[in-house]
Amino acid sequence: AEAKRIRSEEQARKAEAKRLERQEAEERRLIRARERAQEQEERREAAAERRREQEEARAEAERERREEQEEASRAREEKKRMAIKALQDKRSLASPPPPAADDGGGDKRLNIGSIFGGNKEQDSEV
Repeated sequence: AEAKRIRSEEQARKAEAKRLERQEAEERRLIRARERAQEQEERREAAAERRREQEEARAEAERERREEQEEASRAREEKKRMAIKALQDKRSLASPPPPAADDGGGDKRLNIGSIFGGNKEQDSEV
């Protein structure tokens, strides 16, 4: 009976030791799984941060491109306006004063004949 009790206690100790070993192994497995999950979450957050930074950089580049285009457009418009003004100034200096205002009546056709001394009907059809 004593030997049986000793064997039973020995088996119980071995069973307890195996149970503790399995429990420790499970705890180590859970710890590794938590660490892997934490690392994965950190990688996800880092990737999301990189995507946000890239998107911000793209948006900033787009804003700068738009601003440059607008500035170039304004510069072209200003250059065009200045060219028109210069041409108008040049014309106003080079040309005689404008003719007197039209009296509002009569033949609207250009009367070249009366200017150069020719047949009015023949020359005036422009």
